[in-house]
Amino acid sequence: MIKQWLKIIALFAILGVANSFGSGFNDTHSDGVLGGWTIYGSRQWVENNGFAQPINGSNDEGFLINNYVNTDDGILEVKITADQWNGDNGGVVYRYNSPGEYFYVAVRPANQWESHLVFCKNTMDVSSGRIIAEDFDITTSFTLKIRLQLVVHEFYLNNVFVGFVMEPGPLSGRVGYGYNSSWNSDIDFDE
Repeated sequence: MIKQWLKIIALFAILGVANSFGSGFNDTHSDGVLGGWTIYGSRQWVENNGFAQPINGSNDEGFLINNYVNTDDGILEVKITADQWNGDNGGVVYRYNSPGEYFYVAVRPANQWESHLVFCKNTMDVSSGRIIAEDFDITTSFTLKIRLQLVVHEFYLNNVFVGFVMEPGPLSGRVGYGYNSSWNSDIDFDE
C-alpha cells in the first residue's frame, strides 16, 4: 500500500488582513499532549515527536480540532507535504462547529494531469466534493492558503490563485485537521 504522508504546518496566524481569524494561534505539537485540541469522530489522535497524528490501522474518520473559536474572516495558511497519490485522505478543516457542520479542503499533488484541490461541505469524502482546481503542477510540498470573506472562499497554492467557491454556511468556527476513512494513516500535522 502506498504510504500516505501529509505534513501540515498550520500557521493559523494573522497575515495583514483587517478582519482576520481573531488573534491567531500556533501549536508546535512538541509537548506530547493534545492540550487545547478536541478529538471528534471514532479515529483517535496522538501527539508524537512534534506532530499530531491520527492512529494508524483504522478505517474510522476523525477530526482534531483546536478549541480556539475564530469569529472573523481572514486568511488561513497551511504548509503541506502530501503523498503524491493519496494526499487528499487528510486535509484542513475550518469554520468547524460540529461533526456535521464544517468546511474541508484537501489537495492531491499527483502530477500535472491528476492533481486536484477539492472543497467539501460537511463531509471529508472528496469524491462528493467540488473540484476547485485540477491538473496543476506542484511538488508534494506546497502552501495552501484559504482566504475567507463571508461566503466567499478563495484558494491559493504557493500564493497562486487557483479558484473560489461561494458557499453559505457557518461564518465562524474552529480550525483543525481531518482524516477520512483510509486504513493507512501515515499523516503528520505540525504547528
